Amino acid sequence: MTDSRQIAHELLMRVHDTDAYINLLLPKTLARHNVADSERGLIQELSYGALRWQLQYDSVIDHFTRGKELSQPIRGALQLGLHQLFRMRVPTHAAINETVNLAKRIEPRAAGLVNAVLRNAEREGSRSYAPNSQKASLNPEDSRFSTPILPGSLTLFVSHCA
Repeated sequence: MTDSRQIAHELLMRVHDTDAYINLLLPKTLARHNVADSERGLIQELSYGALRWQLQYDSVIDHFTRGKELSQPIRGALQLGLHQLFRMRVPTHAAINETVNLAKRIEPRAAGLVNAVLRNAEREGSRSYAPNSQKASLNPEDSRFSTPILPGSLTLFVSHCA
């Protein structure tokens, strides 16, 4: 049986370590692990989504781990957990439990930290997304978020294929 979250984590770490493109890594990784069709969509959404919202998830992680130095594998596990909590229809208990189990396989000593960060993020909800939202700007070089959050304004973002 394949562990979808472990495979998604492997993809995130390979993108981080090698600056590889996820769209090129995903098909090879799915074939290498002989992933069932029913799990492919979950792995793709976890890995693409965690990368898409990485800056925002890093902001949440930094907010809840002030002063702590996290290893990249634990940061990646937290990004996957936050994506499941805030952007997928995964039940809260399942998202947290599966992410803590993933952390136990990566760095057993960090499992408590992962549990605390995810529970606090879930408790605070979207308020934790932008602790300094007043400082967000539309300049992509200044923005700490994947999507700038501007209080009291309506912003429309459009993406289209190249």
